[in-house]
Formats: sequence, structure tokens, C-alpha cells
Amino acid sequence: MGVDANCDYLCNESWLVLISFLIAAVLIALTARLHGEVWAAVKANEKLGKRNPFDVTASSASNFTVVGAILTPLLSLGGGTADPYPFASWHSYQLLGVLFGALVVLAPFAYRARVRSFLLAIGLTLAALSGQAMTAMALSYAIGRAAAKEGSPVLVAYVVIVVVGLGALLIALYVWQLIPSTVHGTAEWRRRKEAREKDHPGGPAPDEPPSVSLPT
Repeated sequence: MGVDANCDYLCNESWLVLISFLIAAVLIALTARLHGEVWAAVKANEKLGKRNPFDVTASSASNFTVVGAILTPLLSLGGGTADPYPFASWHSYQLLGVLFGALVVLAPFAYRARVRSFLLAIGLTLAALSGQAMTAMALSYAIGRAAAKEGSPVLVAYVVIVVVGLGALLIALYVWQLIPSTVHGTAEWRRRKEAREKDHPGGPAPDEPPSVSLPT
């Protein structure tokens, strides 16, 4: 049975969006609390360096999300009159794909060379990544479910679910590790700068903080 398009409270589509942001918020909060250096930087909202230019070869989170945003609407078009469960309609997959693709594009603009804005940009990226992954897995399940009703093999659909989930997890771990490493690198730069100013007061102007790489 499909999902009623006129949901009484929240449709599965809405839950997916909320869960994706919740996942991002929990990961960011845990990272800040479990790393003393990060927590101290968050409280002081310390200054960070300029954002590195976008590099498509190094932006795995963006690539994953944008490719998903392109493929999800295309694949959902093949649903036809089949049951779109777990979502209310096949259009839901298309709209969610566009939503998360747009979110990962907008995420870098939240960065303002401060720790809190850095965490916000990372959080938006993680929300887009997890949301796109869950959308792709739900779409694969819906396609596999429709194929099973027609007597077609469904193994490929479930393999896709596993591969997408594993890929998203590995990328999320990489993105998550950027937070303590970026904050630590800036803290090391600040300690060296203070030591240099103490040893050579009135010397040349200090250099800028190390540039920051965002996963978008």
C-alpha cells in the first residue's frame, strides 16, 4: 500500500528532511563536545583562513550529492503508475533530489572565516549528503519493490542501497574529520604567530591563517 498523499501530520518525505538535518546537527555537536580544542574554538568563535577555491576532484561530498540530484529525477521518471512507497509520489523523489543538490551548492556561502560559520557550512553539507543518500536508497527500494511485483529480479536494487549507504558513510566520515583537523591547524598557526611576536616584537606583519578546505 502506498503512502497517503494527504498526510495527517508529516509525510515520509518531511521526516527524511528532518532526519537529515538531525544527523548533521548530532555529528557537529558530538565533534565539538568530544574535541576540547574544537569546543574552545567554538566558544571563542575564532578566526579561520580564507576558503580554498572549489576543486571538483577533491569535493567528494558535492560530487555525490549533485550526481544524486541529477540521477534521482531521471530514475524516478521510470516509476510510471507503480506504487512509489515509501513516499507519497514519484515527484517527491525528484523534488528531494533537487532540494539536497541545491543545499550542497549553497553550503559554502555560509562560511565567514569563523569557526561557527565553518561548522554551519559543514553541517549543511552533511545534511545534504545524508538526505541525498537516504533519498537514493528510498528510490532504489521503491524501484525494487515495483520490479518485484512484476516478477523481475530485485537484487540490483538492494545492492545499490548498500553501495550508496556505504559511500555516503565514508564521505561523511571524511567530512567529519575535517573539523578537528582544520581547527587544530589554525590553532598551531596561532601559537607559532604568538611565539614569533613575543620573540620579535615590532617585526613584520604576521601571515594570514591557513586556508580552509570545505568539502563542497
